[in-house]
Parts: sequence; structure tokens; C-alpha cells
Amino acid sequence: MRTYISTIDSNRFGFNIAKVNDFEILQRENILEVFKIEEVKLIISRISTENINEINHLENIGFRIMDVQSTYRFEINKYKINLSFLNPDIIIRDAKDIDIMELTTISKESFEEYGHYFADNRLDKRLCRKIYDDWIHRSIIDNNIADKVLVAEIDGELAGFLSFKLFKKNNFKYAAGGIGAVSSKFRSKNVFSTLTLQGLIWGNSIGLDWEEHNVLNTNYPVNRVFSKLGFTIRNSYLTLHNWLD
Repeated sequence: MRTYISTIDSNRFGFNIAKVNDFEILQRENILEVFKIEEVKLIISRISTENINEINHLENIGFRIMDVQSTYRFEINKYKINLSFLNPDIIIRDAKDIDIMELTTISKESFEEYGHYFADNRLDKRLCRKIYDDWIHRSIIDNNIADKVLVAEIDGELAGFLSFKLFKKNNFKYAAGGIGAVSSKFRSKNVFSTLTLQGLIWGNSIGLDWEEHNVLNTNYPVNRVFSKLGFTIRNSYLTLHNWLD
């Protein structure tokens, strides 16, 4: 079971954290005791909201819901990209190493109390804040995390960012959004819409079949952006935590 231990989460919080999205593993008899033997203190699991029986089983063995996410998809090979929500005053370009410090500042203000880590009151909030800073940092310097990071500039200032990772599935090529945020100074200026549309334009230029993004159900502004740009919901998931002490 050590293969399920998340190195990055365990190192960040100082104790063993496992990520297990395989329900067959989690329904095994005495599975929690097995993880305890491996000195796992917290198990994190993500499961489709369609699987009610599986969710109920996880609740019965101590898991608690920490967030709900939807996956939005835009079929580039089927639909025309609606450019009417582009803000012509925004410059979109690829992120550079010199942007990292400013982007982490945007990340800090954007992701306070956001997501399943923050929702868990047993996790150190100071360490939760480092998750998103580290994510955008690694997205820029490590192609294993992101293949492309777009940044938005307004009057020479960074206004936001959005990352993408390329994947192949069967005979299809697609990109999944990673981390994205908009500076509080530049909200309500179609910054996120412009970043998302430029991501679609990029995806079309390299022959992608679709792009998709995950977003918390409670992040209403971003849900509205994806809806107005023609994305449709394809999946939804719950993230659950189970403490083993």
C-alpha cells in the first residue's frame, strides 16, 4: 500500500498521507488497518458523484466530504470558439521564470480557504497556503506538471494565469487545465475568460480534440465563465478525507 502514499503531501505536512481513488482497494476488509500499519495518518479519495453506494460506503468507514468539483469540457473539434468575450486590452503570453514571484502573490490571494485541504480543519492552514504557490511555481519550471502556462497582462501588470497539461486518450489528444487565478485588482474585466479562450485557440492550433477544466461547484464566477464560453459539464467528483487516528 506504500505505492498510494503521496510523497509531496506527506513531505509538506510531515506525516504519511495516502491518495486512493480505487474503490476496489477501499472496500477491502480491514483496509484501514493495513494503511495504519504503513503509518498512514490521512487517506484522501476522489470519487464520481454518480457512485452513491460507493460514497455511502466510504462515509460508513469514516470518510468525510471536503469538496465537490465539476469537469467542464469544450469540444474543439466540434464547436466554434466564441471570441466575443475576449478583452482586447489584455495581452496573453507564455509565462516566464521571472513571473514566478508575482504569480505566487496572485495565487496566495486567490486560493485562501479554497479546496479540500483548507476545508479540513485538522490540516495546518499555513502549510495549505503553500500548496498553490508551489503548484504554479512547478507548473512553470517542470513540464511534468504543465506543458503550457499562459499569463494575462494589463498595462504591464500581471493580471492572472492559467496552466494546461497535455494528454492522449485512445486516439484523442486533449489538454486539462491545472491551476488558474486572477488578481483581485483585475477581476470583472474578463481576464479569466480571455485566458480560457486563448487556451482554446492554442489547443486548436496544435490539433487538440478538446480542453477540460475542473472547478469547485461553489466557485460560482468560474462556473459561469465556462458556461458562457460554451463548455459543458461532463463529470463531477467528491473529494473525501479519512483520518486514521
